[in-house]
Amino acid sequence: MARVKVLVNNVAKKILETEVVREGERAIDQSKITMTICSSVCVSDCITISQDAVDLNCAVGIYMMQGSVIDESGLGNSAVGAVSRPRVDTQLLWCCSCSVPANFGIRDITCVTEVSDITCVTGKVSTKAMCFDGCSYITYSCESVFDFDQTTPWTTSVWVKTSDVCVPIVSKKATGTTDKGWEVYLDACGRPNFRLTNTACTNELHIRGDTAVNTCVYNHIAIEYNGIPGCGGSAVTIYINGVVDTKGVITNNLTSCTFNCSVVTYGAYADGSSKYVGVMDDGCIWVSLSLTLAQIRAVYDGGILEDITGRSGHAVRFNGVDTFQEIAYTTDFDFEDTFDMSIWVRWQSTCTQYLFARRTLSGNGWAISVNRLSCGDVVAEIDGNLLKTCGTLYNDFEWHYIRVYRDTCDVVHLEVDNIEADTATIASNLTLTSPPLMIGTNHNKVSYFCGDIQTIRIYDKSLSSTHASRLYTCVIATSVMKFGGIVTKINKQITTKEIIAQSYGEELGTTEVRAQEYRCKTPEFIIEDMIRGNTSLIPHIHGTCSGLILEVFNADGKLIDIIRDLTQLIGKTFHTDALRQFHLHDYAFNNTCFVFTHGACARNFECINDDTEIVNDLVVIGESKRYTTTQLFCGTGCQTIFTLCNSVISSKVLVGCVEQTPEEDYEFCILNKQVTFTCAPACGCCNVSVEYQYEIPLIIRGQKQSSIDANGRHSKRLVMNWIRTRNDGIRFINGYLNRFKEIRTALKLNLGVMKNSINEGDVVRVVNSIKNIDGSFVIKSLTWTYPAMKTQILLGEFKFDDLEYEKQIIEKIHDLESAVTEIKTITCSEQLEEILALCDGVNVLTGTLCGTVFVETLCLADGITITVVAPAVYNQDTYNGGVIYGTCVSSSGFTSSGFTSSGFDTT
Repeated sequence: MARVKVLVNNVAKKILETEVVREGERAIDQSKITMTICSSVCVSDCITISQDAVDLNCAVGIYMMQGSVIDESGLGNSAVGAVSRPRVDTQLLWCCSCSVPANFGIRDITCVTEVSDITCVTGKVSTKAMCFDGCSYITYSCESVFDFDQTTPWTTSVWVKTSDVCVPIVSKKATGTTDKGWEVYLDACGRPNFRLTNTACTNELHIRGDTAVNTCVYNHIAIEYNGIPGCGGSAVTIYINGVVDTKGVITNNLTSCTFNCSVVTYGAYADGSSKYVGVMDDGCIWVSLSLTLAQIRAVYDGGILEDITGRSGHAVRFNGVDTFQEIAYTTDFDFEDTFDMSIWVRWQSTCTQYLFARRTLSGNGWAISVNRLSCGDVVAEIDGNLLKTCGTLYNDFEWHYIRVYRDTCDVVHLEVDNIEADTATIASNLTLTSPPLMIGTNHNKVSYFCGDIQTIRIYDKSLSSTHASRLYTCVIATSVMKFGGIVTKINKQITTKEIIAQSYGEELGTTEVRAQEYRCKTPEFIIEDMIRGNTSLIPHIHGTCSGLILEVFNADGKLIDIIRDLTQLIGKTFHTDALRQFHLHDYAFNNTCFVFTHGACARNFECINDDTEIVNDLVVIGESKRYTTTQLFCGTGCQTIFTLCNSVISSKVLVGCVEQTPEEDYEFCILNKQVTFTCAPACGCCNVSVEYQYEIPLIIRGQKQSSIDANGRHSKRLVMNWIRTRNDGIRFINGYLNRFKEIRTALKLNLGVMKNSINEGDVVRVVNSIKNIDGSFVIKSLTWTYPAMKTQILLGEFKFDDLEYEKQIIEKIHDLESAVTEIKTITCSEQLEEILALCDGVNVLTGTLCGTVFVETLCLADGITITVVAPAVYNQDTYNGGVIYGTCVSSSGFTSSGFTSSGFDTT
């Protein structure tokens, strides 16, 4: 029996020891594995570590339903659409904020409703969909983006609900009779047609699907063109509801360019003719990209799968109409002898529906159905034999555990909630040659399940009664794969190999994003798009939308820093998992029922009151601003050293309008503030010119006086280039000092078992009567060890935020880069340092300032409100004159050209 399993490139490996550590936001985790010296493993290999309460060796399919139907058994038997949906150039959706159709793709293109307003109805992908009344249609603003010629691959898809015929869905043609252009339309039978035309009939590619979609229910249409017109009918693939449709070739003689000047329209041609009547949702266009079947299915799944809160973690809701998942055919699901399959499910429907099925006919293979013989029953269908429950109604929308297994005596058992309901002797060989495993429907997709599915487990042996009971009573883990990542280091000993692996989330730490601009996009969209465009992770956005729209956002820097900035803005958190998934979800604790009592189920020998984490005097060095200036000097014929006002980054030196050569004609001192000439410049007025760039970092200092008085001064300095404005710096300092102002309590627990059901962020209760501890604490980090089969938990106070994980994440990023943080030495004595004293008690003088222009208000947590006003004019003696008056005259300061010590005007 193996409860810990390691796979390298999907091949199981013999292991001696493992240490899985998960901490921080789980964006970047690290694990250690010890293997025998002869084990085949290399740097950059993919490695996964699975842990479970039962045997993992005979698992052929484990689906935890956490965002998608991905197999965690290690065999890769995942659902067809369990891949990342590609970045979409344009995505036409109903905007619930503005109550108009809008483009949610990456292209900065606006859509305009023509003739009259388009209304909305209940949507398929989004909350609302667009309802076309036969009078209105939609146009895109930029036509050149969609000017495809015959060699451009592209893909389009849309959800439609209509009874209309002979109307365009999406097109780029001036009129219905215009030759040049492209279109997707419904013919007189309601079948989707694709035309790419230069001259009608004589120079075009025209392909027709065979399935009508004008059925007054939602249908998904996708058209993929590979950009090779010579392939004829093979150049175009038509998908209906995620399945390749049969098709007919109408015309196949396209040889010339199809460019035209028409705009892209939805629901009509560019001149407004042939208007469509019906509903559309999620109209997508991918430019220069041919989507695969798996990618098309991923797009389709966006309209049929709903991610909900399950029994533990997430679950998938099946709508009973068209929701299903398909696992491609594999011999792993052929059972000649024993087998064991189980599912957590809830439902309240009354008609016959299938939880899953693998068969070609109703009389072979295996399946589990509900409401099959009577309302509320459960039926296992094994090679034409029916095992059923009697009496109890299970359609109460409560979670039920259904298990079907065949023992070594060829007796098949049906159990519900760990109670045996029926048995039958079935010795037949359950091997089939072609069928996929269908989840949420039967083999011919007739009876769809309406309800929620949490976990499906399939084994090619029968589990022991102990393990089966453990799955029902104890196991609430949301994942079996506890770690997935890349081998980054191998240390070879005499008899063993010590392997260090970084999780798949390391892509966030190593990926640099440069000048990627977004306009009028939500933070959620920006995060999802950057994950899709810059990593191999599959993004999943959970919870509610923030409702914020950023007018202009320029993504520049490390991807993990950009994502953390945006998540702090919208109050959410994120993590990655072992299945290459990125999760963004509402920032909240996960309350659990776990109670760890010292001396009973846990040992708590460490209770730390740590003042080393206190920070009450913080200096933050933010973004360094670059400036360019020119300083002129007068040559004397003997002076060789000239002093500049700032430290030079780059320079251009002229003497008498002749450019000098660095290192030959001149050189800078170690501080880059003095230039020394090899030969003294000749006499002349301002004949020595030094044009140079210099940097001035944003420096902000904050103090927590009450903490200083109570615990002494604890100073810290952070270099954080992502802080670009004083506002950002103040918010950061305020949160940081409030978080680290006190001595904190930390607990360390040692469990004698490998507890797979807990995660970081879980709130648990700890009881230690010896140390008078009885309270709720948050799990900060977890360490699982094998073969000791132990769990070590580090817990902290019931509060935390992104700041707490900064040290962990930065250290991991530096491990990946094999680098250390470089802190620039500040050498310029004239750089401005701004001190913000965050005191607990402050006297604030208030008065009326007539005519004052308010620029910004900064609210600090201790109740201080600082109001910055402009203009500020000194030496005024008129009260209520619209100015701030005083006696201090500033003789130096910063201007748009940099620091100056003369001619500085405070007005």
